[in-house]
Amino acid sequence: MLHVLRILSCGYLVEKSENRVLFGGSELLVGELLSLKRLNVLSITLQGFSAVQKLMSSQKFQSCTKCLELIDCDDSKSFALAELKHLEKLVFRIVEEFKFCCVEVGKAQECFRLNSFHRVNIKACHKLRDVTWLVFAPNLMVIQIEKCMQMEAIISARKLGEIPEMMADLNPFAKLQYLRFRVLPKLKIVYWNESPFPHVREIIVSECPILKKLSLNFNNAKESKIVIKGEEHWWNELQREDEATVNAFLPYFGSI
Repeated sequence: MLHVLRILSCGYLVEKSENRVLFGGSELLVGELLSLKRLNVLSITLQGFSAVQKLMSSQKFQSCTKCLELIDCDDSKSFALAELKHLEKLVFRIVEEFKFCCVEVGKAQECFRLNSFHRVNIKACHKLRDVTWLVFAPNLMVIQIEKCMQMEAIISARKLGEIPEMMADLNPFAKLQYLRFRVLPKLKIVYWNESPFPHVREIIVSECPILKKLSLNFNNAKESKIVIKGEEHWWNELQREDEATVNAFLPYFGSI
């Protein structure tokens, strides 16, 4: 009996068809997987939010999905990501728009916790303006975001200000180690406070012309061997509110 199944990016470049089980027929694929009674670990690529919603309607898939890759979706939907209780990695590519819901308990709305979630890769989601929901992933270690042409902030202060009761016991990015931002022409800010990344090891920034400030302070340089890579002109134009901080990080910067 099959216990572990990993089918990531299989057939993505092949011509799509309504009746294909892979990609064009993602709903059919999910339906077929329901017959695998002893499946314990699933990593899967899906096309279309309807297939994702079908996946999340199954309690079995909610508990066994470790990696979800969603590709080439032009329909805007929302879904409760927290229902995937053991999700470790999430990938979005060419997804027009998406929204993550909180979970309602009784009459009160409680924020979700993505406790197993440690890696996110988002690429070519052109309507996405922020990824504020990542603050609810306390064990997140890797963030890679590329070619999101409308992204203005990683964490939106305005959105978090709308849910202050949910932020009381959060420690965003406490375990984050790797950040990569590439081709984000409207990105202005990562996080509005200093040093939300106490254990970050590597930051790579490329083609983010208006990102003028990194959320780091002198303690990051003293306590860890951090590597920062980016264009030299970008580094030279970073805001220098604290010259000591800039000088502290200078030995760890490498031009790309």
